[in-house]
Amino acid sequence: MTSISSIISVLCLWTAFLFFSVNFVTSVDAQEMCSCSPTVFNFVLDLSNINCAVDTIIGNPGVETSICFQEEVDAVPGQPPASSFVFVEDVEPLTEEEERCYAFMDSTAVNGRIEQDGYVEFLNLLADGYLADNGITTYDELSLALKYAWTTLTCQCTTMGEKPNCCQADRANLFVEGSDGEPVSEAQVNFLNDICKTAIDTLGQEGMVNFDFDPMQRALQDDPVVEVFNAQFLEFDTSGDLTIINQDSTYADVSLGDGATLTFPSISSLLDTSVPLADQMSSPALVPGGASLILYGKTAGGEVVKNRFFWLYNMECGRDTNPVQVGDQIGWVRVVSMHIVFSFVFSIVKMS
Repeated sequence: MTSISSIISVLCLWTAFLFFSVNFVTSVDAQEMCSCSPTVFNFVLDLSNINCAVDTIIGNPGVETSICFQEEVDAVPGQPPASSFVFVEDVEPLTEEEERCYAFMDSTAVNGRIEQDGYVEFLNLLADGYLADNGITTYDELSLALKYAWTTLTCQCTTMGEKPNCCQADRANLFVEGSDGEPVSEAQVNFLNDICKTAIDTLGQEGMVNFDFDPMQRALQDDPVVEVFNAQFLEFDTSGDLTIINQDSTYADVSLGDGATLTFPSISSLLDTSVPLADQMSSPALVPGGASLILYGKTAGGEVVKNRFFWLYNMECGRDTNPVQVGDQIGWVRVVSMHIVFSFVFSIVKMS
């Protein structure tokens, strides 16, 4: 482990951080499209930031936008293990709202899975036709928040035993077996309930459902989150549709308390500065257009809470472009502070 005075290569940022030495390498033509993602993210858990109250990333130069959500859920993904089969109603009686949701999942699924087009129809049914009435009929027309709900849910596939790249590109889908009432594992029941809660909560925040909406039904001041049991890091391509190009489930089954550190390498660490950026946008895509963390924690009282957030880069260049900064906070994490080892490596790659 290196000391705090270790060298940080900054190829997109032109101002050195205090106590750090900085190497500059720039290669930009008139188009000035830059990759300004760190090659390594080091976070520390700060569970005091409840209800997404603090977000200091959104105002940073180089950040297009950021969104944070916090929601109650039934369980950490994949828990309990899928070792036995149960009927949905045997786990917990469904509310009227959940019954509607299950029916809509079943009606929009093909062979037990909801694809992107079916997801739009599923949301429209949940919102009593609001999307169609307002001309929203395709995935591309969805808001970022609703696209992020799709990303959040489809990327739970790894915790359900699927391959590490299961939510990338056209592999992303929602596995909704059991929504027709057939017996499935308790873990699958929990996932179905998570789909309903995440979709309904997001529609509520977007003002697309006709019921009173409270984004956090629990007063976490009285029952605070004390542990994180599951953390997944994601990176998107530059399309703006939140298409996944990198999944990291290193912390899929952990028990981490306040102050614990999380380290995730970025797909940008594979960028080749001798190759035009345009040649590294696909097959494979190595240029991140944003990043996300999805965290599942438990409160002191044993309730499960999900914290999910993302930010998008604007892909611009310049001396002031500094999208992620030491000390930044969003959701339950802070970018590691000055007294903790931190590695920031940025890349500018010449456009063809």
